[in-house]
Amino acid sequence: WTCRCDCPVGICLDYNLQCYHPCRETINRNPWAGCSPGWDCPWYPSREDGHCLSEMHQPNNFEIYRTAKECCDEHYGGSAKCLRDSKDSHDPFPWPIHFP
Repeated sequence: WTCRCDCPVGICLDYNLQCYHPCRETINRNPWAGCSPGWDCPWYPSREDGHCLSEMHQPNNFEIYRTAKECCDEHYGGSAKCLRDSKDSHDPFPWPIHFP
């Protein structure tokens, strides 16, 4: 079977399906563009914090995951503490009080 990588914010797939070029240099779209940390931005392991973090502009880290659970399962043995600390490290998503 095949696998397709997701690129960090601001980087898009090139013609060889590698994450090397800024999005302005390619026709591909980045699924993380305009994401909200802790909600729909990618998650990555933070060795310093001992859990996973979600940021729009992450450090030079290419081990990214769609959910905190996927990240914790892969890097921290599925620890419930990792999942709790990861989610607690971000403010809750700011839901609008009313819809326009």
